[in-house]
Amino acid sequence: MTYDYTLKIINAVGIEYELSHDTENIIIEKVEGLDPPPVDVNTAYSPTDGTSFRSAHAQQRNIVIHLAIVGDVEAQRLRLYKMFTPKKALTLYFANRMRDVKTVCYVESPEFDIYAKPERAVISLICPSPWLESAVPVDYEPGYEVPTFEPPFSIELDEPIPFSEVVDHPTSIIVNRGDSEVGFTAKITFTGEVTGLKITNETTGDFFKLDYSFQSGDVLTLDTRRGKLSVNNKRSGSIFNLLQYVTDGSRWVKLPVGANRVGITADSGLSYITAEISVSLLYGGV
Repeated sequence: MTYDYTLKIINAVGIEYELSHDTENIIIEKVEGLDPPPVDVNTAYSPTDGTSFRSAHAQQRNIVIHLAIVGDVEAQRLRLYKMFTPKKALTLYFANRMRDVKTVCYVESPEFDIYAKPERAVISLICPSPWLESAVPVDYEPGYEVPTFEPPFSIELDEPIPFSEVVDHPTSIIVNRGDSEVGFTAKITFTGEVTGLKITNETTGDFFKLDYSFQSGDVLTLDTRRGKLSVNNKRSGSIFNLLQYVTDGSRWVKLPVGANRVGITADSGLSYITAEISVSLLYGGV
């Protein structure tokens, strides 16, 4: 049996198990919960017909894997116990022709029907995030020359288009092709004194600014992803939290679906910075 997808896990102790290509031992019969998660929609009574929308909330994801155990049944059942230990976290990876994603889950219940022929197992996984995250992040290096198009493209004889644009501060065009707004991680290295560092999504106008003086050798790490918000500076081997230096009006900059122009500026010393931005897209389903 062959599958047109790959399903694997890395369990709580870091051991990787390939499920979809281990057909001499286990056969995947069905995987539930890889479609977009259900959403709670809250409404209120309206004096006119119908109701008024108030809010919507995506629920946690429940992935259920149905397996048939073949080969050495006793040995494979014990192996599955080690793969799916109740209450423990694991990372599930799924890849098909279009998407390569992962999500962190907790084992809710491994259930075995030892009297079935062949013996079967049903593994229920609770994933706190409703989103599936791209397994491999995309990295960007903001620079002073910004591409202004991407293939495929067409150029008319009398309507030329610029291949790139020269700007006065490090900038990247980041295209969010996922299904949800997403945060990012930024790593900024300093080779001289820099003050008033500011990262801006120039498409939305949101910015994140620090009233702080960076020195040569400093490395700033900014994380704007859901549940992982942080801003730290590494200096001489020590890490310092910089939340107290965040200026009024700052926000944890996000990337809505579509093209986002992200720029980095400073009150002084802009030429002393080198930046890397890493983005993992979020998908509703595969």
